[in-house]
Amino acid sequence: MQLNKTHIEELMAKKTGKLKGAIYIPTNPQSGSQQLNQDQIRFKNALQVIRNDHAYDDRELGATLDKIYEELHENIEFWKHQDFGLAILFDAEGYEYFHLPFEVSEAEYLLDRYVVSPLLVTASADTSFYMLDVNFTNPRLYTATRGQFVELNNKNLPGSLSETIVRTDFRDHSPGSD
Repeated sequence: MQLNKTHIEELMAKKTGKLKGAIYIPTNPQSGSQQLNQDQIRFKNALQVIRNDHAYDDRELGATLDKIYEELHENIEFWKHQDFGLAILFDAEGYEYFHLPFEVSEAEYLLDRYVVSPLLVTASADTSFYMLDVNFTNPRLYTATRGQFVELNNKNLPGSLSETIVRTDFRDHSPGSD
């Protein structure tokens, strides 16, 4: 899921009073079997820490934690596409996760509000950029962030190199080209 400042503000504004959890674990961007296994074990242990927390109420959060485990733990494709860190925020209504472009310390929180401080680094680093595909027959312009890659409208881009270079000093002046 894409993380931005607005999303973090929404998380911080959610009603307090009900239990909210946050799990932060370092993950490995390499998708070898040993790294996948380590990430899955770290994830499973973090869920167990939450279940053993004195504030944990199985009636309130049990179904959500079961769903998190079922949907993520054995999902090999999910674990193959990790970054350096993973954040999972959850409450009785459900959960969402964020791949983090930096390593985080392993931490589990169960409070009446979300702990989002590790996420602020990601949201504050606005790393949007543009990329131009210099293709002679079909040039394309993209806008991107760390988690999103979108092609921009290319109607205004030139369709060919000859449309772009119309100055005489760039035309072919080789012998026999007159």
